[in-house]
Amino acid sequence: MSKDEELELLRRQRMARLMNRLQTRKTEESKLREQNGKRIGRLLARKTKEERKAEYPKKILRRIMTDRAWEVLKAAESQYPEATCRLE
Repeated sequence: MSKDEELELLRRQRMARLMNRLQTRKTEESKLREQNGKRIGRLLARKTKEERKAEYPKKILRRIMTDRAWEVLKAAESQYPEATCRLE
């Protein structure tokens, strides 16, 4: 089996797993709709990790930073705006 064929096989297997996961999720959603309309709203409103990270950067920093950390962050933002924007 050539390298291209192996890669194609791996790609197809991964696609099959993703499609299976999607189908399972759709099935679970339809079951929940039948059971309780309110619960499905919460399930669909659940946010991904990326969305949560993007939504609350300052809130996360508040938990982590102590003492002079905010002062240091503001100084860094004024000196290195491009680098510090990645923190948020």
